[in-house]
Amino acid sequence: MLITDIKQLKSFCSSLKGVSRLAVDVEFMREKTYFPILALVQVASENDCAAIDTLAIQSLDPLLDILHNHKVMKVFHSGKQDLEIIYQNSGKPVRNIFDTQMAASLVGFGAQISLLKLVESAVGVRLNKSETYTDWTRRPLSENQVSYALNDVRYLLQAQDFLLNKLREHKREEWLEEEFIRMEDPSLYELPLPENQYRKIKGIRSLRPRELAVLRELAAWRELEARKRDRFLNAIVREETLLALARQATSCVKDLKLVRGLHPNEIKNNGPDILEAIRKGLAAPKSEWPVLPPLENDDFSNGAEGLLWSFTQHRGKKLKINPAFLASRKEIKEFVKSYKTGSAMEHTLMQGWKKKLIGHDLLSIIEGNASLGIDPRSGGLRLVVEKKVKKADHRHGQKEEERERG
Repeated sequence: MLITDIKQLKSFCSSLKGVSRLAVDVEFMREKTYFPILALVQVASENDCAAIDTLAIQSLDPLLDILHNHKVMKVFHSGKQDLEIIYQNSGKPVRNIFDTQMAASLVGFGAQISLLKLVESAVGVRLNKSETYTDWTRRPLSENQVSYALNDVRYLLQAQDFLLNKLREHKREEWLEEEFIRMEDPSLYELPLPENQYRKIKGIRSLRPRELAVLRELAAWRELEARKRDRFLNAIVREETLLALARQATSCVKDLKLVRGLHPNEIKNNGPDILEAIRKGLAAPKSEWPVLPPLENDDFSNGAEGLLWSFTQHRGKKLKINPAFLASRKEIKEFVKSYKTGSAMEHTLMQGWKKKLIGHDLLSIIEGNASLGIDPRSGGLRLVVEKKVKKADHRHGQKEEERERG
């Protein structure tokens, strides 16, 4: 069913009252705009399935009311971008979430399993993915497009049931619940702070501190301008042009014309704003110049990150869990950094199920209380935990060390 007007939407949403869970998927386009264009939302209950044409319907309030009903579980597959788009269109995070891709990674299906493979394994149905790269903003939608979109939710609840049984078998439901609660955090979906956007630009380490202050203002201007025009960042000004502007610190419109890559129309329409950003950066006192964090290229950090990732891969393989779900490379890098600053115990790897499953061992390795070796029987890694137990010999006052293998 394709819903194209508010009357149909209200009727469909009314029919969903009392359901305990819904499968949800979002189709969007994000090629030329800053904000993703929400083109279609697919929703399926146990008995019904509909695609909602969000470009044709002015108010999505009836749908958003259901998506924000915390009593109804919303089932997504790889739903991070979908959740971001719903947040940006409603201003509220979706609560009571289940992500089948994340669940699958906990029960032996590897990292980032596709919906096609999951549905085939769980339900025995092979989906047609012929419309994967279709333009969802084009109207009217074809029958093939609508059918494809509906199939993204049609079998999702059955796939969830399949995964829930697997999770119970492995006793891993609680691990997943913690992750889903984290996905409700609004900060995951909020727009970035404009004043921090300069940090994402490649080549910033080639700039002097004062030039960095100028780049900070230019990047903030570009971020806000992109939002205002709803255009992707490089459509406003390219990164290399921002770097050139920061180095040259031009002070008049005439000189802006000499900057390579700065379009004449941009100078005509926004030249004064660009110059104001440059002026503001130059006027920043030395105490407010940006300071870039040192590159983590020291031997300890590099060695620790490599060692911890090797162990994470070993532990993931042993438990048949996607290693990145246990601890991603980014998490490991941050964990090593937090250890060096004395705040490792506050890191997410030392919280909840992750602490029990891997965090404690990672800390033991980085502290030197455990080491990795090769198991001669299996050829795989072996964690050797060294527990230093002080035992007083009342006759001789000697101390012993005990080694525990695990």
